[in-house]
Amino acid sequence: MKKNILFILLFSSHLFVLAAQEYTIKTVPNPKTFDAANFVSNPDGILDTYTLAQVNKMLQTLEADTKAEVAVVLLNSIDNNNIEGFAVKLFEEWGIGKKNVDNGLLILFVLDKRTVRFEVGYGLEGVLPDAICKRIQIQTMIPEFKNGNYGAGILAGVERIVSIVHTNSSNEVVLPEPGKQSTGIVWQAILAVCLSVILISWLWIHTMVGKIKNDAKLPTNRARYHSLKTKRKTVNYLTVAIVVAGSLLALLFFHAIYMLYVMVIPLAIIPASLYAKAQMRKLRTQPIRCDVCESMMHILPEDEDNKFLDPSQDFEERIQSVNYDVFLCNNCGNKVVFEYDNKSSNYAKCPKCSAKAFTKKTSYRIQAPTYISAGLQRVVYHCKFCGYEKNYDMSLPRLQHTAGGIGGNSSGGGSHGGSFGGSFGGGRSGGGGSTSSW
Repeated sequence: MKKNILFILLFSSHLFVLAAQEYTIKTVPNPKTFDAANFVSNPDGILDTYTLAQVNKMLQTLEADTKAEVAVVLLNSIDNNNIEGFAVKLFEEWGIGKKNVDNGLLILFVLDKRTVRFEVGYGLEGVLPDAICKRIQIQTMIPEFKNGNYGAGILAGVERIVSIVHTNSSNEVVLPEPGKQSTGIVWQAILAVCLSVILISWLWIHTMVGKIKNDAKLPTNRARYHSLKTKRKTVNYLTVAIVVAGSLLALLFFHAIYMLYVMVIPLAIIPASLYAKAQMRKLRTQPIRCDVCESMMHILPEDEDNKFLDPSQDFEERIQSVNYDVFLCNNCGNKVVFEYDNKSSNYAKCPKCSAKAFTKKTSYRIQAPTYISAGLQRVVYHCKFCGYEKNYDMSLPRLQHTAGGIGGNSSGGGSHGGSFGGSFGGGRSGGGGSTSSW
């Protein structure tokens, strides 16, 4: 009986240890959290103290000389996770390598899978392509791993990597800074795109103007004006779509700094936009045929059209809530008025007189909110033309207790003392690398 109990205890403790050795992305200890000078995460003690110190020292020197960041992670298990996917997610989680340069490398060693994975940042792929990564693993590390010399294999692999990166660096970052990468080529590409946008947008607007003028479904100046206005907005939306797509491509496949180049593209639609605006003005003001005598009617200047407007229309023009174009036939005296609503004004139509002169006058609190009941606020709207007023009552939300407001003071903890932790530089994986097993 005692032997059975002892066996159960030993078996349970063995299972507990195995469970404790299975890591997720969030539970792998980041070496930088404890010491900014550390590059090795060795939570299961796979590396001995001497080897750990040697690897950290080499990687500290490498970063100081080249700015490249290499993280080494040794784990007993990652459960059933795929090592390649695990490496990519861990790389992104920690941000190995310098931001916008992406000169990072992750060496992930998983004992129960008998596998080692190199995950390479975009900025190091030219120095450590997949073939070289594979050669380092097969020739330098795997032979030691097969003999159970895990520390020797890691040390030898790191030495080869440090040597290669040092040889290919110019005592700075491994790749030129993104702001200096093929600047001439980038500007040429952006200039070509801008010229294309200028030409295409202008031709498109020009074509649309011709179609609008001959469209029987648009019989009035006002209808033609609004149709071209919509087309002009379409050009703006398409340009925004191009900029968004270009920015996403820059983020996904290049460096974030290329987004600055893409931001130049909206300037390319300025010529087409100005041309469209001029054509809109022409469509709005061009003479129209009188429906009484068939003579041509001409638009009146702003200082002369007021006498042909009714008082509410004249008032709307003065407060700039609506603009009116008045066409007059000199032959028969017939007049036609076109209304152009100002969407950006702060006025609405008055419920009583229908003039667009209804706006907020004031607001005041009727009942203050408390912690147990809602409050009430009254908003007064007033028509500046006819003087009509209408009140709207709005509910005010109950007051909320702020965090820590009940129960005394609270402490975040851990913010005192001398923490010397840090983090990696914010780099991203380029998707390259190599995986080998033994």
